[in-house]
Amino acid sequence: MTKASAAAELNRLMREAEAHFVADRLSAARRTLDQILRAVPSHPAVLHLYGLTLSKLGELNAARRALEAAHAGLPRDPTIANNLGNLLGRLNAKASALAAYDAAIAAAPGFAPAHLNRAITLGELGHFAQAREAFAALAEIEAPTANTLVAIASLERDSGHLEDAAATLDGILFEDRSNAVARNARARIALDMGEEDAADRYREALSAEPGNRDMLLGYIDAAETPHARHDALDRVARLLVAAPDWLDGHRALSTALWEDGEHGRFAASYTSALGSRPRDAMLWKGYIEALGKIDRFADAADLCREAASATGDPAFLASAFSYWSAAGEIAKAEELLALLPAGALSPLIRAKHRLRWKDPAAAEPLLAQATTNDDIEAWALRGLAWQLLGDPRFEWLNCQDGLIQVQDLPLSSTDIADIAARLRAIHLRSTARAGQSLRGGTQTGGDLLDRREPEIKMLGTVLRHAVERYRLAMPPADPRHPLLKHRDSRFVIAGSWSIRLIDGGFHVQHVHPKGMVSSASYWSLPTPMSPHGQAGWLEIGGAPAYLGLDIEPMLRIEPALGRVALFPSTLHHGTRPFPSGERMSVAFDIGVG
Repeated sequence: MTKASAAAELNRLMREAEAHFVADRLSAARRTLDQILRAVPSHPAVLHLYGLTLSKLGELNAARRALEAAHAGLPRDPTIANNLGNLLGRLNAKASALAAYDAAIAAAPGFAPAHLNRAITLGELGHFAQAREAFAALAEIEAPTANTLVAIASLERDSGHLEDAAATLDGILFEDRSNAVARNARARIALDMGEEDAADRYREALSAEPGNRDMLLGYIDAAETPHARHDALDRVARLLVAAPDWLDGHRALSTALWEDGEHGRFAASYTSALGSRPRDAMLWKGYIEALGKIDRFADAADLCREAASATGDPAFLASAFSYWSAAGEIAKAEELLALLPAGALSPLIRAKHRLRWKDPAAAEPLLAQATTNDDIEAWALRGLAWQLLGDPRFEWLNCQDGLIQVQDLPLSSTDIADIAARLRAIHLRSTARAGQSLRGGTQTGGDLLDRREPEIKMLGTVLRHAVERYRLAMPPADPRHPLLKHRDSRFVIAGSWSIRLIDGGFHVQHVHPKGMVSSASYWSLPTPMSPHGQAGWLEIGGAPAYLGLDIEPMLRIEPALGRVALFPSTLHHGTRPFPSGERMSVAFDIGVG
């Protein structure tokens, strides 16, 4: 074959591969591209299409290698750089994705897709000001499209400006009611803000796209009646039969069934899917985590052994060690420990096991490694180790004046009653949350302070002022301290929820690992509380039950209506049971904005 005829044949094959790709015949496209690459293994255009094909097939790491090779061969091609950035974003390599978008923009400053994707990625990273600048740069290149406006609405939502996000999406839908992306995003915001038509919006979206997975999952939370919730769960269950690898669907269905009291069949979708996909490691992992989330540690450990046998993945043995240890089956955990290779267990996991052995001296250096990245859970456990060892650093971490504060909020009794009534109404559609600390009650979903009822807005305002008063009364900044290093930064509420406990309800000892400061505020209390001593009081300090440590709380705080307690998230906390009545609180985490 002459060079000319060989080139003509490769061009023909490339056109064939492109046709297969466009028609979504991905396996055929891959076979054709494999044939081409045997002849021209480093051709950037072929590698580009090969990477896109592998990405659609779900082989993301192989796709990354192909797209990186294509980008290396044609570093000034903005389309290749942009597509590489998109893939890196799917792999959660956000910083590398930004570099790829920057390369696309450097090669072609007017290439709008790279500007849009760069702005979206900056928002996902929480760099909201930079994201807004990126959207402004895009606006100088082209007039805002519907897709751009949806992305801007997403940025507004993620940065806490839900009403602005809703207005932006309403503007898109005014022009085009059929815009599915805007319609679906608006339904999500309606749920976040507690709008009465949230469920109707989800039903409208699902009538147009019955198989939209994100909408189905949102509909579970939006359902306003038991019948609607059952309908949502039934839809998810039926879709899982056709798509047994839909991990988010399994997770949402199992959680919702458990929260609805279906404890005997909450994991049925996992067992059914594993019947046809017994080597699917991600399905095993989801099933194991579902058991761990409801404290069935021994069952989770047994399942880890089954998963290791079925998949041949030894990582499940390391998980089995953790669950046996959490279950208090120390001997079984030690047997596994002898079989695991060096490095199979993180310092944090090994430290927890040492604490269960009541060996804080062995746990402390492991926790020193785990706290290098400001892991709040690791800091909390290190505090316990210091307390057991009599190390004065426990006082430095948790007991400095101003780290624990109690404030009575500036609200009238009428204001407090109105907030309580609104919270009680929200709890009528709430459940006992899997994996949370409450026992005997309900917890609201979503971010409570995103809701737009006037009573919740009032609550958010007074709590934000309380947070600033807390910050100003803290000890001086300390660069070594996980909280005080941020003392002079801007504090923001980063997640909020309400808990309604009834008739003997309580919180087990726990920490909030997603914030620097934790809290509890009180809006309804059993009457009277005083004859029951310290029933229903907040206990700060102590240790969670899964560690088996005998550590008494260092402080007990009496609840009072309109009172808020704020304390470092490095302190475990829980509540004492109370005989009868209702105890309704609002908790929130504090981070840096």
